Amino acid sequence: MTDVSLTITQVLPDSPAAKAGIKSGDRIVALYGNGDALEDPTIESTKEFIGAHSDITFAYLRNKEIKAVEVLPIDGVVSGQKGIGISMDTAGTLKLPVYEAVYVGSLATVNMTESTALGLLHFFKNLFTGNAAFSEVAGPVGIVGIVSDASEQGLVNLILLTALISINLAIINLLPFPALDGGRLLFILIEAIKGSPIRPVVANTANGIGFILLILLMVVVTYHDIVRLLHS
Repeated sequence: MTDVSLTITQVLPDSPAAKAGIKSGDRIVALYGNGDALEDPTIESTKEFIGAHSDITFAYLRNKEIKAVEVLPIDGVVSGQKGIGISMDTAGTLKLPVYEAVYVGSLATVNMTESTALGLLHFFKNLFTGNAAFSEVAGPVGIVGIVSDASEQGLVNLILLTALISINLAIINLLPFPALDGGRLLFILIEAIKGSPIRPVVANTANGIGFILLILLMVVVTYHDIVRLLHS
């Protein structure tokens, strides 16, 4: 692996990092605070440095340009210590032979699909219990901003985001909910079990209600997208 660096993988909305303009994909170069410096950051050393300082100058690399911003860690972001609202991982460029690249890519696709399915399941579970966090999802308005951020990080990140969006849409469409393809498959399964077709009025009513609920969900998600956009 080449060009290895500590990279930000996620920035929590309304967190100190988000307010400072730090974005997913930024590469951490160094941290400075109270006369201390961390110039060869790792995940653990960065967490310790952030937790031990109340005022940090955060240096990062974006689009081959090094930038620096002041970030103020706060309590409540990370359990037991101060934080700025970021997730990190060590990332780089891995070059493989074609046959290995196909295998690794397929494995990554399976893992991404599994993680996406679990995330959607968790969201819809919380949605039906009234505990859904709409800050964790994005609609058309939010996706435009995400795509813009990904495009700034290069073609590879844009392709990965496109794959992630496609996986999300595929899984959502297969959910056993009226008005979706998964709902139609559910109706077919019910008809196979009962040995007779579902009455058209019942199917049409269920699909109509499902469509209305999906539109309402989209309106709520879009509203939260706009609120985040106005506060960013």
